[in-house]
Amino acid sequence: MSLPDIDADQARRLAAWVERLRPLFGEADRDRQIDLLNALLRESATCVQISTHDGADPHLHYVSQVPDTAERLRGTTAGGLAVALCGAGGGRLGRCARDGCRVVFVDTSRNGRRRFCSVACANRVNVAAHRARAAAR
Repeated sequence: MSLPDIDADQARRLAAWVERLRPLFGEADRDRQIDLLNALLRESATCVQISTHDGADPHLHYVSQVPDTAERLRGTTAGGLAVALCGAGGGRLGRCARDGCRVVFVDTSRNGRRRFCSVACANRVNVAAHRARAAAR
């Protein structure tokens, strides 16, 4: 979906949807993760399509056929997370390990051990740990 137009009502509904996606990330119980995602898929995705948009290789999109942008984004995100969970395992859906950071991510690292959403969060944690060790000396 390229540059969708989103009005205030759609933005509000998408913000609520994002909060419903959050529990999937970092959930250690795979069965619970699957149950959560299946509930979201039942609500949002109405069909699967193969897409090659923007010059990308063929890939799947789980989409809603309704014209409402927020509803289409719900189907797309739930379907994308289903592909990530089935293809790479639920452990690749991570939460940032920095206290206070609410960012979630799909771990695309080679070894699957990503702990932080960004280098900035990792640096903050590492600097704080270094300062704590220095103060303890």
